[in-house]
Amino acid sequence: MGRILAIDYGTVRIGLALSDPDRILARGLPTQSIAKTKDIFAHVLNILTEFEVEKIIIGLPLNEDGTASPTTDRVSRFCQELKNHTPKEVVLWDETYSTLEALKRMHHLPKKKRRDKNLKDQFTAIGILQSYLDEQQRPLNQS
Repeated sequence: MGRILAIDYGTVRIGLALSDPDRILARGLPTQSIAKTKDIFAHVLNILTEFEVEKIIIGLPLNEDGTASPTTDRVSRFCQELKNHTPKEVVLWDETYSTLEALKRMHHLPKKKRRDKNLKDQFTAIGILQSYLDEQQRPLNQS
C-alpha cells in the first residue's frame, strides 16, 4: 500500500503532509512558498516519486453549511491542474475546521512557533490527511 500526500493549498503557501506506508498516521512535510517554488507541480511530483505516493488529498475549503466558500473555486482549479500533471488519484476532501483544529494542536507550542504561518499550514495539512485516514479506517457499518 502506497502513501498518501495531503495538500493545504493557499495563495501564498501550500502545507503538506504525508501518511505512513500503512496509511494510519499523518506527518508534516516542509511548507512550500508559492512564490519561492518556481514550479509547485514539479515539487509535488518529486514528492510523489520520492515517497512512493499513490494518492493525493487536497483540502477543499467549504463554508460550515457545506456550500462553496470564496476560495473553493481556486482550490478546485489547482486540483484539476494537478490532475493534468499526474496519473495519481487526486481527491478533494472537506477541510472545514481544519485550520481551527491546527491552531488547537499548536496551542502547546511556544508563542513564537504558534505565530509561524508555515507551521500552521503544515499542521492544517496534517489535520486534513489524518481526518481522511481516520475515515478510511472506520468500519463500513459506522456511518
